[in-house]
Amino acid sequence: MRNISITAGILFIFALSLNKSAKAVQDIPSIPVYLGPGNAGYPTADAAGQALAALVCNAPGNQSYFQSCTYAGLRTDIPDPDPTSPLPFAGRAMVTLVRNGSSLTMTAGDVRETFSCPAGNWSLRWLPNNPIPVCEGSGTAPPPQPSLQITASAAFIPAGGTTQNGKILTKSNLTLRVTQAGQSVSGMSVGLQSSRGSQDAIQGPTAATNASGTSTASVSTRAQPGQSTISGSSPSNLQTTNQANISWLPARYEQSFLVTCYTLAVEAEAPATPISHNICGLPSANHYRSKFLTDVKMQGSGQALDGTIVHYRGQGCFNTDTCARTATGACATVGTTIAVDRSVIPKGGSVTVDILGQRKAQDGGGWINGYHIDDYMGPQRAACLQLGTRNSGIVFQSY
Repeated sequence: MRNISITAGILFIFALSLNKSAKAVQDIPSIPVYLGPGNAGYPTADAAGQALAALVCNAPGNQSYFQSCTYAGLRTDIPDPDPTSPLPFAGRAMVTLVRNGSSLTMTAGDVRETFSCPAGNWSLRWLPNNPIPVCEGSGTAPPPQPSLQITASAAFIPAGGTTQNGKILTKSNLTLRVTQAGQSVSGMSVGLQSSRGSQDAIQGPTAATNASGTSTASVSTRAQPGQSTISGSSPSNLQTTNQANISWLPARYEQSFLVTCYTLAVEAEAPATPISHNICGLPSANHYRSKFLTDVKMQGSGQALDGTIVHYRGQGCFNTDTCARTATGACATVGTTIAVDRSVIPKGGSVTVDILGQRKAQDGGGWINGYHIDDYMGPQRAACLQLGTRNSGIVFQSY
């Protein structure tokens, strides 16, 4: 705000000019204003002020540039043929106006002017040699648009899911909240989209937002590793102010696993009799303790009395090897190797078992089905038997 106090008898001329998009336009005709002795307060405007406001705001050449005009404390609204870049008059002179015959003059003891722009995307601009500023901008801001906030859960592997082409299914649950000017918006049907397009499958939301402005949806994928950004796609005026960023790995299995262990069979621990020979796949001259061969079929591999590793290859046949060979071709390693159902944990996948630590899915077996893993413990038969069966959560880390 600025205050102006001018003694009586001084003629003050308001020369008002406007500029729109940096183009010069016609000046508003000068209006003589006679200022009287200073006094406090805001004088009121009368019918003469309305006429003067209409004259100033509707002066030739200005109708195309004003949306609204406030002059002498009064407002006059006129159409703007170019709403893409309106330029309303922004100024308020709180004065008292009186008629003097047919002429329009303003007389005031104390003139106070307050300059402000309408609410919206406006900036106040002072033009050279013009005591009255104008407001420039793209126009009055539209009503607040609805905003969408999306919260995503950590990626997980849903119960009952199976691998396809060696890939697990990962999923994230989404919580949506729609507000407008800080208030919850109910009854809005929201569409969602992923930054990765068809690599991700979005399910829902199946219902419009409730009284709290919330709804739910989910997104799933087999395209791991990677990240997805989920945002709103409809309605068109919905602004996503909080996108959901999802990292697809690591991902925890929703269902817990049965945990058992298996070992390297040791012939020296088997009863000395009975003895078997002429075993399919083994040297015909060799003799093996029968219980040892039974254990090898169960454990997958065993160590003969001479130190040779005997491996069971199925269909009642064996072969000798340099290590306890796994289904992936790797040598079984204590603290690393687990046997898994490949329809649940992909072959070669790295996982974190809550009660064991890091493990790698290197082996399998007909006795391992569904949510069940078998931890390799080498020749530690007694320790394995002591552990028995346990349960644990598992996080899939990488392929």
